[in-house]
Amino acid sequence: MVNLWSLRYAPLTGGPLVHDIHTFGLIFKDSVEYAPVSMSWTGYRFSDNITALRKVNKASGREGLKNALTDFSGPGQNFLFADTAGNIGYYAAGLLPQRKSVSGIFIYNGTLSKYDWKKFVPFKSMPSVYNPGEKIIATANNNVGDSKIYISNMWEPDARVKRIKEKLAEKEKFDSEDFKMIQRDERSLFASFLVKSVLDAFGNAEIHDKNLKTAMKLFKNWDGEMNRFMQAPAIYSYYRIELIKGIFGDEMGRSYLKNLI
Repeated sequence: MVNLWSLRYAPLTGGPLVHDIHTFGLIFKDSVEYAPVSMSWTGYRFSDNITALRKVNKASGREGLKNALTDFSGPGQNFLFADTAGNIGYYAAGLLPQRKSVSGIFIYNGTLSKYDWKKFVPFKSMPSVYNPGEKIIATANNNVGDSKIYISNMWEPDARVKRIKEKLAEKEKFDSEDFKMIQRDERSLFASFLVKSVLDAFGNAEIHDKNLKTAMKLFKNWDGEMNRFMQAPAIYSYYRIELIKGIFGDEMGRSYLKNLI
């Protein structure tokens, strides 16, 4: 997270200068230059989200909700709804910048107007879902909805949303206590996947190291429950950090790797 108290603001772009926090090598044409970097964000723009959320709370039906969300500017949020007729739906709402023939994942020369935001994606073009065939809509920072517009290339892995769907598929009707249990669920499908790959890699190999043998035994009897009083989650968490270091450490260098883990 960027320390907002240490930021200076770029008067032309309206965003904070972040180059003192991290060193950026900027590629302009065929050369690499080190220059001030400003971070623009739709959250710096004037908004009337309070009015928009009041309209959401008073919306009657799907169309009323859509009309209310057109006034919501951001930051980008997921809105899910269900009505008394049994319909369910999802809308992504918030200002999403459109650029002309450039991608939002790169840093561009802010002194050139061709890289400026041109306009914002119309709400009708934002991702949405209505009465999907599986009768379940779940969000956990994953890519939701079928949209042709570019939003991001850094979505959360699907392990969390798969776990939510697993829980929602367990029964037909849920009460408040059921949803509390889902909210407090600690099982990690990603941990189960990664641990299985470790167990498969060792196979039936004879293990002589006492600590490693204990770890493998704990992994074999672990279902991915990230309970802080259990041994397996601690071993897994440490292994995951070391795995990232082993895969990316030599290419990324220590400073970049520190930001990743």
